[in-house]
Amino acid sequence: MYKYELEKKLRTYNKCKLLAVFIVVGLLTIGLFSRVAFLMINRANYYGEGAINVRERERKIKARRGIIYDRNGKVLASNKSVCTISVIHSQITNP
Repeated sequence: MYKYELEKKLRTYNKCKLLAVFIVVGLLTIGLFSRVAFLMINRANYYGEGAINVRERERKIKARRGIIYDRNGKVLASNKSVCTISVIHSQITNP
């Protein structure tokens, strides 16, 4: 009879632990979904502006480095002004 009572207590204890785990996971899931809803509803403008700023940016032009010669006086690298344009092909509507 002692063995049966011990097994019954262990089953009850394990059920309580399992219920506690489910409650904690449920609360964490509800918290996560509420945070996502808050960000999507209340902070949409902030993240929308951030997305535009990532898409459009300015870069500084590095200073001229000078002409690089080899030991015979031949020019290996020289400075030239270069303009670059980047295109995102998925955003072009009229090629």
